Amino acid sequence: MLMIIPFAAFLIGLLLGYLPLRSCYGEVTWAFIASLIGFGAWLLFKELTVPGLDGVMYTLLGLFVVTPSLIATLIGAALAHLRPREMC
Repeated sequence: MLMIIPFAAFLIGLLLGYLPLRSCYGEVTWAFIASLIGFGAWLLFKELTVPGLDGVMYTLLGLFVVTPSLIATLIGAALAHLRPREMC
């Protein structure tokens, strides 16, 4: 059941990397990437400052939600730039 979370994060990242760039709304993709980087930085801060098992939760959230989503968003953006599209 928990394996659905990384796959859902990957799928959402892939769609938000590909679809807005194909429909000439590239700022949505870049805003999503910026929010993922900000969320990852906040998770890293919380991971380093919180002792005990709570730090493990932040580590797992960063590894299994933020990282796959960011990688998938970059893959989707790369695929959107490879395909020829109509003029915006």
